Parts: sequence; C-alpha cells; structure tokens
Amino acid sequence: ENRGVQIHKNKNLRTAVSFTTETCPHYLFFESGGVPDGATQYKCAPPVRTAENREGLWKQLLRGTINTVGSDHSPSPPGLKYLEEGDFLRAWGGIA
Repeated sequence: ENRGVQIHKNKNLRTAVSFTTETCPHYLFFESGGVPDGATQYKCAPPVRTAENREGLWKQLLRGTINTVGSDHSPSPPGLKYLEEGDFLRAWGGIA
C-alpha cells in the first residue's frame, strides 16, 4: 500500500466531503532508481520516488483514489537544468 496516499476519516464528520487527489505523469513513469547521477532533467518537487511508490500511485489511480493526473506544468529550458554540470542544487525543478 502506498503510504503517500492516505484517506483520513474524521469521526465527527456527519456529511460526505468531496475532494480531489492528484498526481503527475512523471511520478507515474519515472522512478528514483532509474535516475542516473547528475541527470538534472529529472529534478522536480517533490522528487521522483521509488519504484514501489510509483506502483502504489498506479494502484491508487486505478482504484479511483487518485482522480486527477495533472501536468504540473513547470517547463525549463535546458540551460536552466545545467545538464552539462549535473548540478542538482542549481538546476530548475521543473519537468518539461
């Protein structure tokens, strides 16, 4: 079970509450173990997580617990990713 997706029940609630949950395509397709050292094109916030986390996101998406896949639109030109230097501290955090 993906610990990142939790639904909390409030015993004091007497009516149903509607809400949405979201993930982004890069969290569904990439995993931290597949990110090479210095590959700043993968830098995003929050960071790409483990394969186990990615599988949990897919599970929750298929169940309907996650009901939105958004773009997390934060484009970055290659120059702001510092691809040659592989500097994660300087690299822009957007996935394009």
